[in-house]
Amino acid sequence: MRADAMRILEALGAFGPVIAVYSGYESDVGGSYQLLVGRQVQGAAVVSSPASCVSTQGGAYLVFPCAGPVPQAVIEGWRDVWAFFEREGAPKRSYTHDFEIYRDGTPVEIWVAVRES
Repeated sequence: MRADAMRILEALGAFGPVIAVYSGYESDVGGSYQLLVGRQVQGAAVVSSPASCVSTQGGAYLVFPCAGPVPQAVIEGWRDVWAFFEREGAPKRSYTHDFEIYRDGTPVEIWVAVRES
């Protein structure tokens, strides 16, 4: 992450690991989406360009750990996600918010929102 972006996040009280949030899905796995990379902030912080915020909701998620060096581990992790959801009987994705969580010293995790039954 760029140093100026990190300063903005710190000024907003950002905390926790770096998170990539997928949101604004047009339709499904084949449609467009928005991707925002940053950190969590408490409450509804007011931000100005170049910063931006996305609010997420709770729900059911499946977690897919990604083993190996980044970025290849994340690329392969998404391939695993897509293959998993193509299986017969797999839960249905909700296409609300999905996450990649980058914690220091641990494998990246991909969190995929699923429809609650």
